[in-house]
Amino acid sequence: MPILRRYLRADDAAKPVAPVLAGLETVLQDFIDDKLKPLGVRAFARGGSQTNGPGMVNCGCGPVGKCISCKCAKSGRRCNSSCKCSRFSMCKNIEPA
Repeated sequence: MPILRRYLRADDAAKPVAPVLAGLETVLQDFIDDKLKPLGVRAFARGGSQTNGPGMVNCGCGPVGKCISCKCAKSGRRCNSSCKCSRFSMCKNIEPA
């Protein structure tokens, strides 16, 4: 018996959602009033990035291990393998093993 394929039909498409239900009524009104500023591709991607741009957040605490107030902790992230404190066992901002 051959494998049957099911293709997307027009009646299978997602139904439109009212902007009010999605919580976008103010955004839609700003778009209509031409209040939204134009963004380039990079600026748009930076807005959705966790690190505000390309790359990863890393800190330079070193062997002291004062990672409670380091750059990673301030951005709400754990220290990772690219941080200088990851080479030492003094880091307090790492994932528990």
